[in-house]
Amino acid sequence: MNALKNAWENLVLARKRQGIKLSKLFHFKMSNSDHQLGCQILLEDVPDFFTIKDLKEYFSQFGKVNEIVESPTINNNLQSYIINFSNKETGQKALNAGDEQYLLGYKIKLKLIETELKIIQITPLIQTLKTKANQKNAELVRIQIEFEENKRKQKEDQDKLKNHEQNEERLKREVQQVREQMKQIEDKLQKYEEEKLRISQIEKEKLQIEEDEQKKKQIRDKQKIHKKQIEQVFPKDSILYDSSFFNGQQFPRWKDDKHSINPSPLQNIPFSSPIEYPCNNIRQQLFSKLLRPKQIFSDKKDEIVMYQKSDRCESQLLQKDRWNCIQQGYVKDCPLISAIIAMTFMEDKINQPLVYDKIYPRNPNNIGIYNANGQYHLRLFFNGDYRMIEIDDLLPCIPESISFTQQSQQIQIASGRSTLTGELWASILEKGYLRLFSGYDSISQNFSQIVFAFCQWIPDPSFKLSNIYQHDYEYQKLMKRIQSGDVLVEVVISKDQLTQSQEKKLGLHTNHSYALLDAIQMFGVGSTVHGIKKVGPPQLQEVTGFIPVESEEQCEKDGTFYIELSEIQKYFNNENLCWNPQLLPFRQEVHFAYKELYYKIEDKTVRNRFCPQFLMFKSSKEQKIWLLLNKHYQGKSYSIFDAKKEDEKLYFIVSICTHDNPQEIPYFQRVSHRLGNKVFSYYHSQQCFNLVKIGLFDEEIHQTSIDEQELDTVQFDFAMLHYFMKDYVGWFTVRIEIDQAPKIQKNDLRFSLFAYSDCEMQPIIRIKQHHQDEINIDTHWQPLPMMEFYSGLRKTEISFKTQENEQSHFLLINNSVNIKAGDRSWQDDKGDNIISMLFRALGGLDVVMKFIKIIHFILGTQIDLILTPREGEIKYGQQMQISAIWDSEINGGIDGGIHINEIEHAHGLENLLPNIGVGGISKVQLYNENCINKGMAQRKYILQSEKVEGREQVVVKKRALRIIPFCQPTFLGRRDAFTLESIGPEGYDVKYIQRKGPWQYSTRELAWTDKIFVKSGQMFEIGQRMKQFYIIKADKATNLHLQFIMLQFSKLNLLPQVEFNVVKLKAELINEEMISVRLTSACERGEWNSQDQVLFIHDKETSQEVPFANQSLSVDEQYNNGLVITSSGCGRIDDCCAYYGLCVSARLYEIDQELVMTGFAWSDSELHLYELE
Repeated sequence: MNALKNAWENLVLARKRQGIKLSKLFHFKMSNSDHQLGCQILLEDVPDFFTIKDLKEYFSQFGKVNEIVESPTINNNLQSYIINFSNKETGQKALNAGDEQYLLGYKIKLKLIETELKIIQITPLIQTLKTKANQKNAELVRIQIEFEENKRKQKEDQDKLKNHEQNEERLKREVQQVREQMKQIEDKLQKYEEEKLRISQIEKEKLQIEEDEQKKKQIRDKQKIHKKQIEQVFPKDSILYDSSFFNGQQFPRWKDDKHSINPSPLQNIPFSSPIEYPCNNIRQQLFSKLLRPKQIFSDKKDEIVMYQKSDRCESQLLQKDRWNCIQQGYVKDCPLISAIIAMTFMEDKINQPLVYDKIYPRNPNNIGIYNANGQYHLRLFFNGDYRMIEIDDLLPCIPESISFTQQSQQIQIASGRSTLTGELWASILEKGYLRLFSGYDSISQNFSQIVFAFCQWIPDPSFKLSNIYQHDYEYQKLMKRIQSGDVLVEVVISKDQLTQSQEKKLGLHTNHSYALLDAIQMFGVGSTVHGIKKVGPPQLQEVTGFIPVESEEQCEKDGTFYIELSEIQKYFNNENLCWNPQLLPFRQEVHFAYKELYYKIEDKTVRNRFCPQFLMFKSSKEQKIWLLLNKHYQGKSYSIFDAKKEDEKLYFIVSICTHDNPQEIPYFQRVSHRLGNKVFSYYHSQQCFNLVKIGLFDEEIHQTSIDEQELDTVQFDFAMLHYFMKDYVGWFTVRIEIDQAPKIQKNDLRFSLFAYSDCEMQPIIRIKQHHQDEINIDTHWQPLPMMEFYSGLRKTEISFKTQENEQSHFLLINNSVNIKAGDRSWQDDKGDNIISMLFRALGGLDVVMKFIKIIHFILGTQIDLILTPREGEIKYGQQMQISAIWDSEINGGIDGGIHINEIEHAHGLENLLPNIGVGGISKVQLYNENCINKGMAQRKYILQSEKVEGREQVVVKKRALRIIPFCQPTFLGRRDAFTLESIGPEGYDVKYIQRKGPWQYSTRELAWTDKIFVKSGQMFEIGQRMKQFYIIKADKATNLHLQFIMLQFSKLNLLPQVEFNVVKLKAELINEEMISVRLTSACERGEWNSQDQVLFIHDKETSQEVPFANQSLSVDEQYNNGLVITSSGCGRIDDCCAYYGLCVSARLYEIDQELVMTGFAWSDSELHLYELE
């Protein structure tokens, strides 16, 4: 009523502003038995939206209203009404109410007139009334006819308008139908083109993958060394022969019968080397000339000798201190001169030939002799073998000395020489060794390399002077070894270390090498003085400021002096040391090449997989084994400037790898990974020598310990390796690594590995690149599903009546998408899109990350291995090794890991099925970051044991394993190539098949997410089965593959026993309302109708429910409570007109428990999924 009054008031106000009369008030006399006065109100211009019911409701508030009669009006939109009140009192109330108030919005003055009732005759009155009534009726009929005519015309106009609108509507419908038909045709054409394009893309991708895998196979075939070739080619000869060529010339391996020349008489044309000997530096600086000994010394034959001898005895050298007769010339080769001094000094000390037997021709006592013809051969050990170096006797001489003096007619030799007139050995040795490099133009010789070339004393790059400064026990060890003749030592003053005034005062020279000959310790009052005896090149023959004699004339200036250790620490900052190999008299050697194909691999782990490796045996805890790695010199240029350009610093690592059962030759000999407690990597060095010491000397002076304070890196490495191997006895692997892949270096790198020991050793075994039981699988990461959750989702509200009530629901309609080749919509370089997409679909980051880890095992790449025991084998292994080498050519490669497990419920062991393999399932496992490896992932797997007669043992039988690679979200969806390498188990043949998921051979995919939980109002019991219902429609007959992945977060790890079934619905569902009714009915009843036909249910053999705690590949990672549930099944739906019901159910044990579910359906038909929100 209030709403009516308000509407009326608004209208009245509008009418007043327009000046329109709205109502009249009049009275009449009504004769009745009570002789009561009545009252009428005439309302005019009343809008047509007011009804008689509305007016009667309003006026009843004043009293009884007899009737309200419609009065004729000329306005079709306005009405007039007469209100008849029953008595005077009611009229009076209306008068009083309307006096100063609004009457239905009208402010009206009501007047009620009272008259006396007069008695008149009835007949005339009736006649009069009839006449008036007839007149009135005639008028009313006329008005009515006019009104009906107007109404008829109005209806005709309305009908015409309606017909016109209907015609327009019909035309619109026809146009719309045509448009829809055209759209359907266009959609079909578009789908046809899309399908055509999709198939084309898939074919292209397939061809590309096959081409990539073929290329990969070709590369691997190149990498493999065929067994027959290995048997036919003896590597040592090939490698040592190849290492004969460097610096633009050949230095052949020494052959006694070929290279041991005899002295020749002087000929008219003395021998000259066919290759010019470089001496540009001293020629330009000194204007030197090349002369022969006959031109340098007197013409007396006996004065020109290789070694001067005493008493004309061929077997005895002239003097014991021959080392003190050497002078350095103007060639910058002080390390060479110092090395020759040190070796000659040691020859006298230990009475063994180190230098003097290297020159040919020789006498019967193996001492080099003078050859008048000028031809000499030197036998030096270089690049893994003794080599022949051929030189002539042309020596550079200083021009100013060509004019003879009164005291001597000798010409001064500009190179290294002996101080004894006519003695040639020092000059010939210097010239012969420098022939290996750039002759007299050579720079930066290495003391250890020189010593090793002459006498094979073991270079020790780890020796540091700083150690003897910091620890007195290190000095004690060094002093013991020097005095025992066990080491050769060089100490160096670096460039610009001393000023000119310091050089003059100290008698030392900057940028110079000194041979350390002796070390002593003197004890004084309250102090200990260490002294070291040194000898240097001729510069040291100048007087020093520290001469313990009364006058300078009393001092013999031979370049030998003692110096305190504190002075050594102050001025000397470089060093070299070589060990006497007689300390470790048992020696083995192996020569090998590091293929360019392998050392250029960027990833370090993959590079280690193919690096050279060797197997050795340690027979006791006390056995010492030292390993010397010698990189062969391979410079191609004879020019020192070009040689510098070719030189690239390479840092080498020698790793020692132990094995689980060390007393048996390991089945898995090659070691790729740094397995912490199994591998120790020892000392980086850019030098041509790298020494690894298993077992140390002089532990009685001081025992090496990893707990010792103030150890430098080298000492700590010594201590770690000593601790690592001190109690180990048995087989171990030696791995030769390059720290970083070289950029400039080309061609294969050649090496020699020398093993020294204090007792007999078993032969070194070269580990082959490829195991005899190795199989290789070139493959790609397989495509993942589209995972377009709720693609093209449509939501509509459906209302319908049931017998009980009227219901309204939202119906969700999800449509399938085309399965396409190429990248997925959620792929990016960082993995953010997949996380965001799954977060929107699933909710909760923890759910998302676990789902990403799970889909690798359910929807990722899978390869089945079938292990078949070979008949007649003596031994059957229990372990196998799987490696995955990720291809790094595309975007730096993928970081990944691999999972291996035996397959449960395998049914295709005899006949492998395409795509399916052996069927069955592999237990789901999560992974953490520790399982991810860059470049290569590797795992060892022990075959499952079973109880036999009460004992656990690994039974020899046919088995099936499933390999599943996984990666971080960053790389999810990529299709990079990779290679799987499988080794073992011993005694088994291995076959493989690449499995494919339904999304790889189907054309359409439907993906959705949901939750199973206790709905509001449901009665809940512990373990009650909760159900979700869906309806599926296919556009044509097809195979339907279903896959569900669920996560349950609960403190109770009780299995939910997930099930699903697919039924063919009996009733015909002609529209979405009926679909909603059917879904509602199923939800309320908790089941489909009994007439519905069950087509297929979940496959129990491929379903699994595993707690989080049992899924980690790392025992260190802790997970929340909960389970992973997977369930799948497949069946045929063969009626394109039918609808199919899907019911997924699970048992719940807590009121707040829920299962987060993702569902996938794959087929070759368009699919539509209906569900209630």
